[in-house]
Amino acid sequence: MDPPSAMPPNSPTHTSEQSQCWITEINISHVKADPECKVSGQIFVDEDVVCSLPWIESTVPLKWSGLLPWSAPLSSEITLRVCRSVKDKSRHYYFPPFSIPEVDETGELTLALSEARWLATIRFLTLKAAEHSFPSALEKLSLLEDEREALNPEAAEKGLFKHVLQFTRFATEVLPEPTIKMSLVIVMNTWELLDQQAQLDEGIKSILQNLICIRDVNDMTHRFSGSALASAIGSSEEPIRCILGLLEQISIYMHNQLSTNNLVCIPTDKEERGDTDSVDEDLARLKDLAVSFRDSWMPMGALQDTNNPVYNDQPDITNQDTYAEATIPDRADSSGTLNHGASSAIDPHEILDLLRPAEPSGYDPDQACLDGTREAILATLIKLTQTRHTSESLMWVSGQVGMGKTAIATSLCQRLHNARALAGSFFFQPNDPESSSPLRLFNNLIRAIAIQ
Repeated sequence: MDPPSAMPPNSPTHTSEQSQCWITEINISHVKADPECKVSGQIFVDEDVVCSLPWIESTVPLKWSGLLPWSAPLSSEITLRVCRSVKDKSRHYYFPPFSIPEVDETGELTLALSEARWLATIRFLTLKAAEHSFPSALEKLSLLEDEREALNPEAAEKGLFKHVLQFTRFATEVLPEPTIKMSLVIVMNTWELLDQQAQLDEGIKSILQNLICIRDVNDMTHRFSGSALASAIGSSEEPIRCILGLLEQISIYMHNQLSTNNLVCIPTDKEERGDTDSVDEDLARLKDLAVSFRDSWMPMGALQDTNNPVYNDQPDITNQDTYAEATIPDRADSSGTLNHGASSAIDPHEILDLLRPAEPSGYDPDQACLDGTREAILATLIKLTQTRHTSESLMWVSGQVGMGKTAIATSLCQRLHNARALAGSFFFQPNDPESSSPLRLFNNLIRAIAIQ
């Protein structure tokens, strides 16, 4: 008989016949303190061991915590066996067996021994418990987004994990299923643990840097609302689930790195290969999925504003059949001879070059804000630029020299570019004739947008 899976699921999509649960804590009380006594335990699902609890001296609280996931039928019988060892003499105690449906909505279950006064309190994260905790997780996320950003680099690096929280919330909005809500609760638990750390090791920092790819996905999803979003989601459910599944696994890995996981799974081939190799593979796949997901939404940009006729039925300038014939305006050559316009097949980009754009006029990526900094104001700017049908059509940012206005503007341009937004940029330089002409400003923006 194959043992139940004790590994994180590849995706938060599960069958209803399976009980997807996580044990987060086991606490045994009323055990007499004895310096020569130690206690361990095992968890069985039906006849198979899925977890071994390490030895703990009875002079300290008998508490094992962590994240232990598994998948098993709802009817499966779960048993906790505790081993008490005194002077190398062991005795086993079996708590009454139970099944997941017996766990209440708080996720807590208390068991009593008939032959001793011990009590075992087991805390679970089940679908019912996730539903119970979901509103609190949403409220915590809203408070996080309203917080002022910390200036120290450590806090900025931690802030990169908020992109994971935001994508997970997006997934719960478009796929309101209990298993998706469970993912948000897990990710929020990891954030709370991450936020408590005074210092991060290089491994965690590297993971956080790799999660920046989710920021661009979030920027893309912010461009859609209402019917446009519903239309886009129809063909994107599976990619969303895959991305969410990877984020959940990465979150669990981080959780176990940031805390002592006493709920030890029985090793599998994947674990024997090494957790680090696994998370590196997950991060590489996450990047690929993020790029594919973002690119798959690019053609849907036309859906953003179907009520505005300006955005409807726009010709594609890259279609040579559409613009095979163009009239070149009269202009003088280098000798002063006037050449009259004539019909000729030309590259449509040559027409746009007649606007005589200033080069360079766009943004310099090296001037952007450091990753993880000024996220609050950038998120506000992204939302403003990507929200249609609003009276707010202009944002004026002012401040003293050196406050970071150019860096914020550069980061905004970079984020819009990564999100494939229909946008252009022009950086006005008052002391440069090429970059201070209003005509050049409009010509550059027209060309940048038209060429997309």
